[in-house]
Amino acid sequence: LNLQRLAAMTNNSMASFKRKFNKMYDSTPAKYITQKKLEKAQRILAFSLSSIKEICYECGFNNPSSFSRMFKDQYGCSPTEFRKNLSE
Repeated sequence: LNLQRLAAMTNNSMASFKRKFNKMYDSTPAKYITQKKLEKAQRILAFSLSSIKEICYECGFNNPSSFSRMFKDQYGCSPTEFRKNLSE
């Protein structure tokens, strides 16, 4: 789904959809979607042996280095460090 389609599905203009979304979730749609992708990546990292690159693409990110940067911003450690800390 993209934002245009979500706005249409809710019978809102794009501006109205974004405004109502922000009011309801206290976040922009883009930030909310990124947060959900990162949460999914965290779960996969914890329970899977897939490579960081595979997880990056599976969760909808296009670039492993930007994925790692966003993950570190969100959780305070890189995906590799996160996985390493789980095994300690």
